[in-house]
Amino acid sequence: MTSRTLAALALAGALALAGCGGDPEPKVADPAPSASTSAPTASASPTASETADTQQAYRDFIESYVDAISRSLSTGDPSEWLAMSSPECKNCKSLAQGLADGFANGGRIDGGSWRALSSRFKTTGNLGQVWNVRVEQTSQTWLSSTGEVVREFPPRTDVVGLAITDAGELKVRELDLRTS
Repeated sequence: MTSRTLAALALAGALALAGCGGDPEPKVADPAPSASTSAPTASASPTASETADTQQAYRDFIESYVDAISRSLSTGDPSEWLAMSSPECKNCKSLAQGLADGFANGGRIDGGSWRALSSRFKTTGNLGQVWNVRVEQTSQTWLSSTGEVVREFPPRTDVVGLAITDAGELKVRELDLRTS
């Protein structure tokens, strides 16, 4: 089994997704100004109330997203949180494949629920608003169809960096998982 496959299998426990690590927030490059950039136009600044409402909407979305991932660990069906992700989210697809691999041929996961402990806005970049989310996970056991233990993970807390876009509805554009 390749290290990438093993990493994908560790989706809910180890959060050792291949290619993730380092800074816990998605790598979001700020758009560089170009010579053709026009002068800024005047726009109404959001009020403190509008900003607070927007931030709460993002926090509510993040909590729903983490809850959907948690539910998928018991069902093997990532469709709910994939519907909340943009089609461009590569790590979302990798996590979904890892989950599918874990449930392939009658496998299952015992335990492993996720809970968002906190979410903190970091910055806005070309992938959207970037948030760091502390996620608590309960212990879990990955089992084969015969009930043989494939992997076990202790309870843990990890950081999930989410880049969230808003093109009429909030969607996770990219995520980055890192063990804290």
